[in-house]
Amino acid sequence: MEWGPERKSDLWILDLKERKKTPFIATPFDEIEPQFSPDGRWLAFSSDESGQFELYLAPLPGPGEKLRVSTAGGSRPRWRRDGKELYYVSKDNRMTVVAMREGAGAELGPAESLFSLDAAGWRDYDVAADGMKFLVVINADDRRSSFISLTTNWRALLEQR
Repeated sequence: MEWGPERKSDLWILDLKERKKTPFIATPFDEIEPQFSPDGRWLAFSSDESGQFELYLAPLPGPGEKLRVSTAGGSRPRWRRDGKELYYVSKDNRMTVVAMREGAGAELGPAESLFSLDAAGWRDYDVAADGMKFLVVINADDRRSSFISLTTNWRALLEQR
């Protein structure tokens, strides 16, 4: 990411072999939180071009049209290790997942809200390789109980509802 006096933050690609950087997405808006897909074919990022931060996908190495992933606010993208799911935090602080199938381009499934997230910041969570567990950094608060609750097999619990 790079910030300039006339622009907000932009995303750049650095070619380590050539030692050359080139702008990847440079607009008058903020583009932040870039995350490469596991296969290196996509870049997930947040942009405020709609008036609020939303999640987008852009093909790598480019050029290509970017695809909007979220529809009601989204940030902090993370990929499942096989690239079949993309996770993000919605505007109302809910962990959200979108299934992704690839063909000629990216085909996205509907966004599915998973759970409420009271996390600390941009690098505040990670997803297990299979997408079945999350590690979340939360804000310390003296009013909370001092126990840890771990939910495993949460997808099966969702299906019971």
